[in-house]
Amino acid sequence: MIQFVKLIRRLDQALGNLEKKNCVKEYFQNALLLENENMTNNLNKSQDQWLSLFWAVYFLSGEKLNRIFPSKLLKLCTIKKTNMPQWLFDECYDFVGDLAETIAHLACDKKEINDDLSTSLHQKIQSFMEIKNADDDKKLNFFTKDFEDKSFYYIFTVCKMFTGGFRLGVSRLQVTQVISEICGVNKELIASRLIVFFKQNYANIEAVKYLFSELLPSEQRTVTLDMTAAIPFPFYLSQNLSDKMKDEFFRSYRPENWIIEWKWDGIRTQLLVKINTETQKKDIQLWTRGEEFVSEKFPGLIEATDKCINEDVVLDGELLVWDFNKNKPKNFSSIQKILSKKKPKLESKNDNGFDKAIFMAYDVLSLKGQDLRSNTLKNRKTILQKLFKEHLTEQEFMLSPIFVNLSPIEVDQQRISARQNNSEGVMLKRMNGQYSVGRTKSNTGYDSFKWKMNPLSADAVIIYAQKGHGIRSGIFSDYTFAIFNDEKETEELVPFAKAYSGLSNADMKVIDSKIKKITEESYGPVKKVRPEIIVELLFDSISESKRHKSGIAVRFPRMKRIRFDKNLNDIDRLSSLKKLI
Repeated sequence: MIQFVKLIRRLDQALGNLEKKNCVKEYFQNALLLENENMTNNLNKSQDQWLSLFWAVYFLSGEKLNRIFPSKLLKLCTIKKTNMPQWLFDECYDFVGDLAETIAHLACDKKEINDDLSTSLHQKIQSFMEIKNADDDKKLNFFTKDFEDKSFYYIFTVCKMFTGGFRLGVSRLQVTQVISEICGVNKELIASRLIVFFKQNYANIEAVKYLFSELLPSEQRTVTLDMTAAIPFPFYLSQNLSDKMKDEFFRSYRPENWIIEWKWDGIRTQLLVKINTETQKKDIQLWTRGEEFVSEKFPGLIEATDKCINEDVVLDGELLVWDFNKNKPKNFSSIQKILSKKKPKLESKNDNGFDKAIFMAYDVLSLKGQDLRSNTLKNRKTILQKLFKEHLTEQEFMLSPIFVNLSPIEVDQQRISARQNNSEGVMLKRMNGQYSVGRTKSNTGYDSFKWKMNPLSADAVIIYAQKGHGIRSGIFSDYTFAIFNDEKETEELVPFAKAYSGLSNADMKVIDSKIKKITEESYGPVKKVRPEIIVELLFDSISESKRHKSGIAVRFPRMKRIRFDKNLNDIDRLSSLKKLI
């Protein structure tokens, strides 16, 4: 445990990504008892050492322990230990902005790490597991005792195990890169193994051995995990073609080297089919980019897959709700509704036709057990087109159309027209590009870009404000915005969006200073303010919404600038925003 706490301290104090990466690499090498980073050892480690390594990978990848010790009990434990009133703890939390850091500052007894050296990381986690079903009083007593005479970083580390997200600049992708370097294999292989790793139950020794299998003697590398189920590949992500990058990109752009596609506004998903060679039973799964298993939400698509696919395959694409009458996808909220319902309903008859959840395929990653990710995009597209022609004939499957040999002007025209197709913009994919992991560069640069439509905008007024967290803790940075509802006899303000990003720290401080002067009422941390601060908001799309008082919902709202030149009467009206739907 003490070594992991020291790693967290080093990561917190490290200056850059390379230094942090080296810290994690050194920790793994020490945990594996590697004398040389390229040396393969017998790794005759104890069960406790393997399990401690499991937990280190687990937490550094951004995971947390669920349903053991909720945040409210961590707060109560700190209040009990410090004899601090609730209001004072809340003030401290608002100022610091991070619960684990707040508790560590208040509860620590010394700054230097000199904690118990005899307890391993796995043993510590086991002690947490043993009190999982205990009542709140026993849990409070346990942690009050555990935090006695402990350092800041010990308490911070323990709290983060329950609240999640160390936010120290270490991601799952970095963990993948470190393990690939230690094992001497490509990161794509390790990323796939990590997916298997996280599908296992807590603290599985075989899972962590599988992750580091190249370091084991060849006779010990037999995988004893259940590998019969279909396993998704790590998703390849596109680089945003920002205004800063656009000019440079199109200077070297050659139309014959790029494929243009719509950027579909749905749920990025992999469709997996794996057939058991003994029973011939098909395992059909839908995995989202967030690694959510959503097959049960789309029984119609699963049934269609069962009808037309009779071989192992992994497809990359988008889940959409398709309006067959208008021959285009419905807006994003339509697919969200299916995901949120306990009992899925795929088709909804209406006066004009019907809507159906479909899989819009734009890549094939594996076929008949052969990994195709190292093939060029052009080759993968050819395989995908053949697959559609011969097998994917059900209505639930669509092949994403491609556009080739488009000039920069034509690409921009395509992007501008995306809103008419209920798309977010266009994708630009290099024909000879491979399917990599995450948002990574090849030898020739990024192989895939997303170029979104120009955002919509509206002038709105701040009516509620709340202090932020992290670097913006202590200042009012989270706002609720309103516009005028002009559909009533007398115009009145109606809330329609919340936003907390887009403005500079300097602008945030200007608003913070103003809010403190115009606060009318307080509702806990939320302040109601006089409607005086006008801000121009940007958003990607707008749709009707029964959940919101205004009757509309905007997607990805963010602030562009403070409108010092406008007053309350200049803000937008509800009727004008509805025309954008």
